[in-house]
Amino acid sequence: MVLPTALFLAWAGCVAAQASSGTFSVLSYNVELLSSGNPAVNTPLLAPKLTPYGIVNVQEDFNYHAALYAGDVHPYRTATSGGVVFGSGLNTLSNYPFIDLQRVAWSQCAIGSGDCLTPKGFTLLRARLDNGVYVDIYNLHTDAGSKPADITARNANIAQVISYINANSAGNAVVVYVLGLRMLGFK
Repeated sequence: MVLPTALFLAWAGCVAAQASSGTFSVLSYNVELLSSGNPAVNTPLLAPKLTPYGIVNVQEDFNYHAALYAGDVHPYRTATSGGVVFGSGLNTLSNYPFIDLQRVAWSQCAIGSGDCLTPKGFTLLRARLDNGVYVDIYNLHTDAGSKPADITARNANIAQVISYINANSAGNAVVVYVLGLRMLGFK
């Protein structure tokens, strides 16, 4: 099952050394490797379907991480941050080299939907699309649920990442992959 995601794309101050324009493809996918959807069988089937995309951010990539990467051909990948309880489940597969991977845990979560059971949060990496052309890639998985505590935590999550972007990506091209906005009415 694919949960609805929202992809926000904002370009600001992208400096091109050789190419004056270009394109790249992106995908955000909640691989739900915690679900009862038979991940041992389905993860190897999913991996080759990621190939057409230049940069893929996945969420809930926990205990079947090795199976996902075994069937994938992207040359640049983030290392897992660990399985359930230890890892964020956020990973990136890319055709473009990247630098400066940072993993940041949310400062607030609501326990009701199980969001505090893993160090959910966001990642930032700087992908090099061409010589002198970089884009900051953010992958985030906000607090889930629809109770008041979930909404408060999710709002705090969004405020935290906006503050982080303002402090760390000012003047850069930015792509933000967001998972968890379905509870806000996004379909």
